[in-house]
Amino acid sequence: MFLLSFIRGVQNDWLEKAEFDPYIQKAWNGLVSTIDSNGVVSGICEGTGVGTSVAFYNGRPTDYIDSAPGLGSVLKAIVAMQQYLSSD
Repeated sequence: MFLLSFIRGVQNDWLEKAEFDPYIQKAWNGLVSTIDSNGVVSGICEGTGVGTSVAFYNGRPTDYIDSAPGLGSVLKAIVAMQQYLSSD
């Protein structure tokens, strides 16, 4: 979601491209590292309510199959990155 937010910020002139491009590239590299050669995405947690401790958040399952909103965020970020790269 950070990747998507940074890209949208640059596209809407809310953020300076020169300043945020390194962060966009770093976020992209991080996202790509979670996708295996079969397209399986790891590390997405299921929907989360408000927790009362760090342990609550750290204990969230990360099975992408059960997290349609999380997988949707990954797909939106990939599309946004494609648009970002093709706008140069």
